[in-house]
Amino acid sequence: MPPAKGTTERSRRTLKRTVPVLCTIGLSVLLEVICKDKGASGEPDKNGRFGTVDALEKLLPPNVVSALHEVRRFGNDAKHEVRPLDQPSLGRALDAIEGVLDQLYELEAKAVEFHGRAPMRRTQ
Repeated sequence: MPPAKGTTERSRRTLKRTVPVLCTIGLSVLLEVICKDKGASGEPDKNGRFGTVDALEKLLPPNVVSALHEVRRFGNDAKHEVRPLDQPSLGRALDAIEGVLDQLYELEAKAVEFHGRAPMRRTQ
């Protein structure tokens, strides 16, 4: 086998292993951004931290917040121990984050748009 072929194969294996790590970390970072945006109340959570997953407890159901804690933990595992989520779990985590984005941002935007375009109500 030519030397470049071995390098290419090693690169492919690394890429297959690295992309899930980066995706898992990326989901964790996206979650952190959401938490800081929606949880920036100016007051720390019960552990003294600002903008954490716990800050979303007032905005999302408890089971969703629990799932987001799992995404955060998996992101930490990917960052510090190079242990990514597997492909099916990555897909489910992405679906969960997209659902949160819809709930916290899209729904609000749609409501604003509706109010701006809704016909005037008649008063009786």
